[in-house]
Amino acid sequence: WMTQEAGVSSRQVGEFNAWSFFSVPPKEESKKTGYYQLREKDHIYGFPSGAAETVLSKEIAKLTSMHLDVKPHGTAATGRGLIIERIPRGERSDIPPEGFEIVVSPDKVIVRGADERGCLYGVYALLGRLAQKTGAWEINSGLIKDWADLSLRGGCLEILSPAIRDVGVMKRY
Repeated sequence: WMTQEAGVSSRQVGEFNAWSFFSVPPKEESKKTGYYQLREKDHIYGFPSGAAETVLSKEIAKLTSMHLDVKPHGTAATGRGLIIERIPRGERSDIPPEGFEIVVSPDKVIVRGADERGCLYGVYALLGRLAQKTGAWEINSGLIKDWADLSLRGGCLEILSPAIRDVGVMKRY
């Protein structure tokens, strides 16, 4: 069915990736030809209890209905899959704290984070770039690097006049 107002089919609406809203241009990006196609039998390699691995697994399941297992990092011998790597402190000066690098090739996707938060932000960026094309979920090949603009990330608390006067509210935040 086609809605005249929106100009999209109802099938297309169901395939929308809400994570694409968070897909902001990275500080460094080099695109290559090809793509990684997500498959039902793929695995996520990293720490089975890691935050980035857990988010990636759950969000891929919500978005694609594929349930990818998280396996320990050392078991990625087949070469295919999504790999989360935590870079030892000081090993890569080109990736600052909370920064990440995503390397996508036709056989694997590697998310390297400078720390746990970097891995998590890398997973968010990866999820934002996952797109459904010709019935399959794909991620374009290439290299993406990004990091925080400021050394301290923060949240914005909307301060309305009643909140300013409520000391209990301010203490919670």
